[in-house]
Amino acid sequence: MTSLLLLSITGIIAITGYFAFRFLKIFLSRPILEISLSPVVKPKWSDEIRITGLMNSFKQKGFEPAGDFECREIPSLIISGFINTREQMTGVIYDHPFAGIWADIIVQYHDKSSLTVSNAPAGQSLDHMPHHAKYYMKGNSFEELFEKVLHVRKDEGTGHSDKRRFCSIFEASYREEMKWRAERGGPTYGKSNGSRTKRGFQRTGKIS
Repeated sequence: MTSLLLLSITGIIAITGYFAFRFLKIFLSRPILEISLSPVVKPKWSDEIRITGLMNSFKQKGFEPAGDFECREIPSLIISGFINTREQMTGVIYDHPFAGIWADIIVQYHDKSSLTVSNAPAGQSLDHMPHHAKYYMKGNSFEELFEKVLHVRKDEGTGHSDKRRFCSIFEASYREEMKWRAERGGPTYGKSNGSRTKRGFQRTGKIS
């Protein structure tokens, strides 16, 4: 690898990291308490080959597409939904040019608790709502996420999955979690010693 090529790659990584940092800073400083999904016919994926591979992995495990969506409140975010009726699971692919590409597999239970297994690049340090278990497997494949769900999900029956209700359920789940965080004063983070740190929402919606 030539020195010029190495410098070019290093520069690209630095620039990408800078814009990713700016995106996260803006997102956290202006908490979005509600979102609305709108269907999109031809999504502009940031990495179409990778997205296609993820979609095929979902389908191979019995998931049916529930549609592709844009989110007005979070520009450039594209969401692709999937439903597995037999296994009573919901799948989500997220794609944002700065935040990256990742997938969630979600199980909703009859008692309104839930399980989420994700390979999201961030979020592990956040506290989560009671009775809504989340496992983060950063860098793991979809197949590994699926096996994890089968291993840790509850034995009792789960809530019904319906691709026609994907949007409304997704929006309601987001709203519920953000309301919980706002009532606590904002995102709280766990530390290795068991204590918690907090960043509070001001009345203006900014992080203090």
